[in-house]
Amino acid sequence: MNVRNAPFVYFEGAALVVACILAYCFPGAGPPRLTLQMLGILAIALFTYRKLCHAEKAGQIVLLTFWSLLATGIILNTWYFTTYSGGTDTAPVLLNNDAAAAWKQMTAVLNGTESTVEIERRGYGTFLALLSFGGTPTISSALCTNMLAILLAIVLTGAATAAMLGGDEKQKARIATVAMVMAGGVCYFLHTGTILIKDASCCLIMALTLYALYAAPKAAVKTGLIVIAIAASALIRTNMLAFIILAICLGTLTAPRRQWWLAASLCILAAGTYMYVSSMNVVAIPIDMTDAQTTFQTNVGDERRLSAYSAVIGDYDFSSNLKKIVLLPFSLAVQFLTPLPWAFGRDVVFGPSEAYAHISYPWYVLGALLFFYLFFRIRRSPRTAATAFIFGVLATMATAFMTGGTVSRYCLPWLPFLVPGAAWLITSGQWRCKAFRSWVLVYGITMAVALATCFICLHIYSPGGWDAV
Repeated sequence: MNVRNAPFVYFEGAALVVACILAYCFPGAGPPRLTLQMLGILAIALFTYRKLCHAEKAGQIVLLTFWSLLATGIILNTWYFTTYSGGTDTAPVLLNNDAAAAWKQMTAVLNGTESTVEIERRGYGTFLALLSFGGTPTISSALCTNMLAILLAIVLTGAATAAMLGGDEKQKARIATVAMVMAGGVCYFLHTGTILIKDASCCLIMALTLYALYAAPKAAVKTGLIVIAIAASALIRTNMLAFIILAICLGTLTAPRRQWWLAASLCILAAGTYMYVSSMNVVAIPIDMTDAQTTFQTNVGDERRLSAYSAVIGDYDFSSNLKKIVLLPFSLAVQFLTPLPWAFGRDVVFGPSEAYAHISYPWYVLGALLFFYLFFRIRRSPRTAATAFIFGVLATMATAFMTGGTVSRYCLPWLPFLVPGAAWLITSGQWRCKAFRSWVLVYGITMAVALATCFICLHIYSPGGWDAV
């Protein structure tokens, strides 16, 4: 054993021991099998990191830390869906509507039966079925798939950021580590790797797109990766194809002109795929959701939450486009602030790890860097970082416009595009100035007022706040 690697080996051993103890204390799947699965995921993530990034010990420890947090969440969630709720690893009890729909669609595909899931929601379940083909699907394996997706998204974000900002090997290694800390440190982003929803896959798709556009070593690799992203988006979340087209167009601005024809071809492919999938959904036979076999439960508390939201600005879904444009600053504020840093048990139907999503302060800290970069430093940064950041901002604004900011997890896939700008601020020393210190003071006061306002409004329009239901 290399002496220089010994400390990391000790960290690995300690993390594995803790995971094993948790797996036996909270049984839901076979502890040895689940531990081996998660250990295999760690090996894949570390291998990818060492291949794509200029690896350093700090980066490996960062990745191991995120793996440990994800492993803890998956063990607790598997136990919650099985032993605690009276289910099994192959027949879990899923109270969340999205997770239940995905599991039901996956089972229907594997059994060759007709699913009663709505047409537009069948993609993720079909994707899980493809991954489970030839074996018996288990909830622990499905969750491990999302765990791998998030870890790979973090690694790809680090690798792309290092390639975009440049420098010698030591600098690139430090840049990749900083970017990984920023991406994985956003608890809402990280925890999607522990629950059975499509967001983890969507985050990986966009991280893959970021890497392909700004870090792929050859045009053939770039093309292959984006084609994979397009195919996965068509199956998992079709409207992401429009965002991939926008990302390609902006990413091409920093590419040589000889690659523009390639970008145009990929945009045409993505647009054609979007139209084809959309037409298939239109002509598909509608599903009768009054079927007695449909037993999905709606997310507890959603109606109360939206009632409080509507009491402030009205029914957003029925608002005119002009009103939505006027409300866009409000929608962006709501989208940025949620999940709010309280009521940690509110969304436990997703699994106990949902409490981790409400640790919002790391996101708020990253937000200070993002806003400072946007308002004061974007013109000074490398064009690649600025172009990627502009995409992230436009995608965030589009999401807020469509949802009114009420579904903040829809913005998680854009995080990899925002990270390079914040990483540049740190690694270039741009944050070491009086202007940044003044900005932090103003930002901190604004955030305190905003959170206090949210807390008061929720208690006025929804007594008890998020904990009311």
